[in-house]
Amino acid sequence: MKWSIYNQSLVRRGEILLGFDVINNWDAELKEMNQGKIGESFHYPNTFLLRLGYAKAYFHLPYKQTEEGIAQGHAKGKVPSIPDFTTINIKNKQIGHQNKRG
Repeated sequence: MKWSIYNQSLVRRGEILLGFDVINNWDAELKEMNQGKIGESFHYPNTFLLRLGYAKAYFHLPYKQTEEGIAQGHAKGKVPSIPDFTTINIKNKQIGHQNKRG
């Protein structure tokens, strides 16, 4: 089995179109998130990552299909890079913990 082809087919299953206005605010949100930040800059806006997490929950699909596929379907060619499913999963967990504390 060619895993790269299989993985890409899973991503394509998630390439549905939703209103992703967050892409239009990508730079502004990242600028605000990184203002005064010490260490490595954030690469993906929280609203973008959360939107992907909500899509995963709504459609009951695995990360690769739902989130990476949706991200590629909406943002490819419009933003500097597309997060992989591991990044999306980790960041959504971090954002969730931050929201519970604050």
